[in-house]
Amino acid sequence: MPRYLLRIQYDGSGFFGWQRQNEGPTVQGCIEKGLSTILQAKIEIHGSGRTDSGVHAEDQAAHFDYEGEFPERLWPGRINRVLPASIAIDSVTRVDNDFHCRYDALYRQYRYQLTLSPKPLLRHQAWHAQPEPDPALLQKCLDLISGIHSFENFAKATPDIKHMRCEILKTELVIPCEDQIHIHIRANRFLRHMVRFLVGSMVQVATGRLVFEEFEAMLKDPKTPRKAITAPARGLILESVVYE
Repeated sequence: MPRYLLRIQYDGSGFFGWQRQNEGPTVQGCIEKGLSTILQAKIEIHGSGRTDSGVHAEDQAAHFDYEGEFPERLWPGRINRVLPASIAIDSVTRVDNDFHCRYDALYRQYRYQLTLSPKPLLRHQAWHAQPEPDPALLQKCLDLISGIHSFENFAKATPDIKHMRCEILKTELVIPCEDQIHIHIRANRFLRHMVRFLVGSMVQVATGRLVFEEFEAMLKDPKTPRKAITAPARGLILESVVYE
């Protein structure tokens, strides 16, 4: 059956995360409803990964199968007209029938946004960290997590995960203006809450609430008692999902 790849952006503020559920509106549920209405068929989409309630995406990926006539020239504008303003489909592309947006991804990259002063216009897209974190200590933590590690102390275990090892391919600390800090993390895979646990703990180090050596011990020895805290979901953005 023909398979199609969606590239999606969304503001996650008003959603109960990506994954379809009964508790409230989700990004997956809204897109499936829109596609099913337009194509007059039951459509199920498969995402490259789940994002939590309140997490945003600049470039999420998902695929779906559809056997009927699909006028690609009318898309993605046609589906965007039936989606809420907080979701937009950037592109719809025909892909190989065995393509899988989760398992075929080479890597994913997230950005976490911190503000150093109150920013009402960014209240749903950034975390106002107090006291002001030391960028040098944030960078020291980012340098430490590069490479392959087991992230038991920085993720929530789920039954479908066989192991907690991930390879951090790239980290970057960006200061776009004097009162904002952006943390970029690229990896071959991410575990549940992993970026939020990492950022929360790095901010603890950078504000003097956690000693760097304690952070290092949690990373290098999974048996070390967890002292990680979880950064708020609102500052996290899925930047990209990259394929061959």
